Amino acid sequence: MSMRPREQGGIPLETVRVARAAFPKGSLAIRVRDELGVLFTDELFADLFPTRGKPAWSPGRLALVLVLQFVEGLTDRQVAEAVRVRIDFKYALGIVAARREHGVELHGPIRADTTAQAAAEDGAFTQNAFTIDWDNQRVACPGGRTTDQWRQAMSHPGTPVIRVAFSATGCRPCPPLRNCVSSPKAVHRELTFRHRDEHQAIGQARALQQTDDWKKRYKIRAGVEGTISQGIQRCGLRRSRYQGLAKTNLQHQLTGAAINLARIDAHLTETPRARTRTSHFARLRPAEQRLDGAK
Repeated sequence: MSMRPREQGGIPLETVRVARAAFPKGSLAIRVRDELGVLFTDELFADLFPTRGKPAWSPGRLALVLVLQFVEGLTDRQVAEAVRVRIDFKYALGIVAARREHGVELHGPIRADTTAQAAAEDGAFTQNAFTIDWDNQRVACPGGRTTDQWRQAMSHPGTPVIRVAFSATGCRPCPPLRNCVSSPKAVHRELTFRHRDEHQAIGQARALQQTDDWKKRYKIRAGVEGTISQGIQRCGLRRSRYQGLAKTNLQHQLTGAAINLARIDAHLTETPRARTRTSHFARLRPAEQRLDGAK
């Protein structure tokens, strides 16, 4: 890994807007950035990196992440998740999203729409049936009515969201009201969605994962997970046999070589591949609803 120092500019405007709405009283991470500015610059770590190699992620930002981790008593997994989802961490680091900032794109399925309307089979109006006017902060329904409420909120996991509601006087006389609301007693429709960039990215991802090209590429995951499983079950990959990163790295190299030898032997002996394991929970499903499609 090499290091190419980059000056950490100002905080993106969208990040500032969302952070102020989500934390009107501020948070430790937000106050640190406001009062102290950029704590660690990449130049401070220049002597630790060679001049050649793949550019590493900003060591200045990584140092701040480590400090915030110890301040809040987070595990490595928790702090990684915090950098991904917590807007105050993004504010302190001055980042927006990995794909836009660093050209990194994760390839994986995004959870389907779990609203009651999406699960219904009677022509219910899902969120895709509504038109969002981001600039004027309004949402129009299929019948042409617009919302009279638009407010910033936080979801149960702590994700910044937008909640909108249509007026009861406009929704109550609407003929397809029952196809719009999930409760038989509801008299108006409410919607909850992510902020603009995230909402549009989710919509694009859901549309993309329905294409044949995406499904073909995603099949690679089965091989990756199979390799990890083989390394864990056959070579004890989950635990390090030694102390120290250098010895642990050597163990990983030996594990990879061992897996290659095991696979070569399986090919020479024409050992059939193991069937994909079906969990005990999945086996409880009726045959026609099995996750792997087998009856």
